[in-house]
Amino acid sequence: MNKTICALVNNEPEVLMRITGLMRRKGFCMKKIVMEESTEPNKALLTITLPEEQQNITLAIHQMEKLVDVYSVRELVSLGFTGMEVGN
Repeated sequence: MNKTICALVNNEPEVLMRITGLMRRKGFCMKKIVMEESTEPNKALLTITLPEEQQNITLAIHQMEKLVDVYSVRELVSLGFTGMEVGN
C-alpha cells in the first residue's frame, strides 16, 4: 500500500521545485505528485504518493513543515485518496 502526504502550500511553481528537491535530497522516491489550486486564494493543495517501502514518512512531513511556503502537512492514512479527491 502506498503512503500519501497532503500539504497546503503557496500556489507558485517555485514551491513545487523546493519540495521535490527536498524529497530527492532526503532520499524519498515519489510515485506520484499532484499540485492543484485550492479554494483558498493563492494557495494550492500538493499531494505526494510514496511507495510503501518508504519507512520514515514522519521525516518527510517534518522536513516539509520547515519550508516557508508550506502551511500544513498531513499523512492521508489508508483511505486510498488521490489528489483530485482530497479537496478542502
